[in-house]
Amino acid sequence: MGTIVCVTGRTGAGKSTIVKTMAEEFSMPFHGFGNYERQKWLEMFGYKSPAEYWTKLGLERGHFSLYPEHIAQVRDRVTERGIAVESIYSVTMLDLLRTEFPDHRAILVGAIANDELRFERFRARESVWTDRPEYEFKVMEGFKVRIGMLVAMERAEFVIENEGSIGSLREKIRDLGNELRLIDCR
Repeated sequence: MGTIVCVTGRTGAGKSTIVKTMAEEFSMPFHGFGNYERQKWLEMFGYKSPAEYWTKLGLERGHFSLYPEHIAQVRDRVTERGIAVESIYSVTMLDLLRTEFPDHRAILVGAIANDELRFERFRARESVWTDRPEYEFKVMEGFKVRIGMLVAMERAEFVIENEGSIGSLREKIRDLGNELRLIDCR
């Protein structure tokens, strides 16, 4: 049985970094839901940031409408070993992954970081939409709460705290991989 490692977390907590590092450490593919959404809406409408397209398109069209595409992306990439995916902001998406991939166990991992680090990481992104990153950060947090991120975080089976050091984060990811027996699958 393979593993779908689903990473949820607040803006700037390191979800993409965790998923990419897991993919590297455990020789598994990854899919970035958030990165996929950003690329899709940038190509279609020129929208750079989730705050921008969620504001302009609404959540129904700007986020939830892409669930079938995300499932298709995971289906195209998942292996017998599994896959790591980021930006699971709703229990609905987690349940959908569990339903669509019954031969894999889907594990929910919460990414956390202190507010200062999260905002610092957010400001460093090229995809900041406005010249007011504090405003945009707050808007993104509000939308993620509406999507269901806080409920997803409460249901996380494991938590990885990002303290800002890639070495420390990599060590925590290896520990999680050992616990999930991802190492044995190499």
